Amino acid sequence: MSLSIVTFRRASLVVLLVLLAAGALPTPAHADAFVVNSTGDGVDANHGNGVCETATAGQCTLRAAIEESAHTPPGDTITFSTSGTINPATDLPPILGNVDIDGTSAPGYAGTPVVTVDGSAIPPDSVRGLIRLEANGCAVKGLRLQNFVNAGVSIFNGDGNHAEDNELLGNGYGVTISGHSSQNVISGNLISGNAHGGVAFSGAEAATGNRIEGNNISDNEGSDPDDAFGIRVAAAGLGPVAGTEIRGNAITGNEGDAIALAPGHHGSVAGTIVDGNTISGNRAGIQVAATGGADGSVNGSTMTNNILTDTGGIEIRGDNAYDLTDLVLRGNSISGADHDGIYISVADTADASGYAIEDNTITGSGWYGIQIVADFEASAPGTITGNTITDNTAAGIMVMWSAHDITIGPDNVIARNGTLPMPTGVVVANSASSITVTRNSIYDNDGLGIDLGLEDGVTENDDGDTDTGPNGLLNFPVITSATLSSVEVTTCGNCTVEVFLADDDGDNGGHGEGRTFLGSYQTGGPTSHWTVPIEGAVECRSVTATVTDSDGNTSEFSANVALPCPPSHRSARTPAATATPIVTVLPPATSTPVPLPLPTATPSGGVGPVVQPPATGTGGSDSSWTLAAWLLVGLGVAAAATGAFCLRASKH
Repeated sequence: MSLSIVTFRRASLVVLLVLLAAGALPTPAHADAFVVNSTGDGVDANHGNGVCETATAGQCTLRAAIEESAHTPPGDTITFSTSGTINPATDLPPILGNVDIDGTSAPGYAGTPVVTVDGSAIPPDSVRGLIRLEANGCAVKGLRLQNFVNAGVSIFNGDGNHAEDNELLGNGYGVTISGHSSQNVISGNLISGNAHGGVAFSGAEAATGNRIEGNNISDNEGSDPDDAFGIRVAAAGLGPVAGTEIRGNAITGNEGDAIALAPGHHGSVAGTIVDGNTISGNRAGIQVAATGGADGSVNGSTMTNNILTDTGGIEIRGDNAYDLTDLVLRGNSISGADHDGIYISVADTADASGYAIEDNTITGSGWYGIQIVADFEASAPGTITGNTITDNTAAGIMVMWSAHDITIGPDNVIARNGTLPMPTGVVVANSASSITVTRNSIYDNDGLGIDLGLEDGVTENDDGDTDTGPNGLLNFPVITSATLSSVEVTTCGNCTVEVFLADDDGDNGGHGEGRTFLGSYQTGGPTSHWTVPIEGAVECRSVTATVTDSDGNTSEFSANVALPCPPSHRSARTPAATATPIVTVLPPATSTPVPLPLPTATPSGGVGPVVQPPATGTGGSDSSWTLAAWLLVGLGVAAAATGAFCLRASKH
């Protein structure tokens, strides 16, 4: 390097330092901390000077702080040294940088907001929220945001924002998320009394990984109950709203759905997780409405560990080529649903294949415990396993129309269902086929355990099993004999026979419900006679059986056959040895009674003593008397001692 270059660089550095010292060049920008000390609505007097100040010297309003933050680098904080109500006259400006607005800093805050932002004075044509986040990494916490015609908090084209521990009351919506907005968190808020809903994805596109967790979302009511929901995840087809997590919220008393997933026309809400929410007293519970458009997707969504009480159950509807595949409904507790506990209905070419309904408790529903309906070209194969389905008004499980390839079992408990029509354990109706019912505990239902048809009673076997109907009206097996270790049946070849300890309630024309699974056997060859080994049978009870053919069709339960019932064994009693029976034979009234001492003997059966009188004995006058019977006496010591026995005699 030449000396002239070194000299130039040194000179340049000296000039730069002189300019900085003189203030001729701006100093590097830095994040600011703005402290709101006024509940007024004045604007910032000098944008970009790094100072929050209105025309009143020293006064910083929320509006001025937001305005000034737009001119500073990311990382600003807005705190409060005052509390009270702020009444903006117009929309607050959008937040365009990485800003935290912290209402918990206000004096007197103790877990409940003491700073209120009230939108009552804002014109009704407002399109913004009171707090509109159009940036990344912002936070709004500890504020009460109320009475705004649109939303309390609006996130638009923002990622990684947080709305926490706020009260969002009486707005159009509590929170809206729209545009390209991902990885946002809505948590710990009270969201109540909003006219259209609690949390809404509205016009969202490419919004992934948003979380709504730990909120109290209640009493959102409006003129249109279809809109007054708790949470609605919707996609308008502009991009996927995927991977939304809805966890641990309390959602109560809303006029519409507690949680609604609405993919819309060509829209996707795939991979939505609805987990651990407590839902009660809403018009409906969890709704998946993939209808009214085409080609939308809810694929891979899960509804797990939710508690639904006195509200709607879980309802999934799809039509027009919607993709509802691989849904998981697991570990939910559903009680007192006003209609079905779980309802899946698909039409046209909608595809709901691969769903799993597992380990749920469904009790006290106003209609079916679980209902699966598929028609036309729709598809709804899936599995129903490990559920407890009890005390529902109609059948425990209803499968109807063209539904097919559904496995019910193992390990479902289906009991005490039915006071209205179809009070059955499991109903397979219309043209439903390949509905396999296997290894469940079905008992104490008002009707049949399994009914192939709409409450038409036992479907009697036909010769050659040539009839058609639900599950092909497959003939049930005929049990010809039963022991405690095996059951002999006549049934189809290449079929699976399952034997159960019957629920002997006597209500089903002698056909049992299968309460306890005892064993199964895979038959071979044509229709014939087969031996099914069993374990766990109980003497004096009855067994029943089903059969499932190679296409997965399961029959109704067979007629009951009683298991062996051994005779009871009575224990011998020891006779009283000290008593000597005395027999008095009474002749006709004119004769004098003659006492007859009699010997005793104990019969081989161990019951005694038995009195065997002499062959003859006189009773006075010219009469002769014969004792014509052995006499069983002394069934107890008292009886033998008092002579409490009878004697039959005949006169010669």
